[in-house]
Amino acid sequence: MEESGQAADGAFDVRIIKATKDLRMRLKLSQTAFGQQINRTMNTVLTYESKTAPKGEALVPYAALALDSGFDDLAQLFRSALIKDLGPDCMRVLGSKPDADGSLTPELRTLVKAFLKFMRSRDLLPAEILARDVLQGLLLRNFSRVGERNRKRS
Repeated sequence: MEESGQAADGAFDVRIIKATKDLRMRLKLSQTAFGQQINRTMNTVLTYESKTAPKGEALVPYAALALDSGFDDLAQLFRSALIKDLGPDCMRVLGSKPDADGSLTPELRTLVKAFLKFMRSRDLLPAEILARDVLQGLLLRNFSRVGERNRKRS
């Protein structure tokens, strides 16, 4: 029974090894440039891509870079490896929602981009100008309240 668990772990490790190289290749970076991106040496990158899967906290920069780059498939794989290595309690610490790490879902990312484009636009109709001004006022009031709360705590 233990051997099949080891075989499954070995297959998972192979997937992680392939994913580390896949992430670098999708980003079109050399091993040296990629190592600089994740704060690792070229030798460490080479090791993780060829024979030993990163474990535990070594997976964090891979998961973060995959998330930031929009490679959700790789981010999920690295996240699963983190949970496997650090135990299921790490999920409670990190949050139970997939986006608890502060990243945006693709749908929200699109919405935020559209919102920012609208807020920066110069060629607006009168109703659009009114809507933009109202949104800007709401944001400023909300931001100033957060600032007030932070000042009161200090």
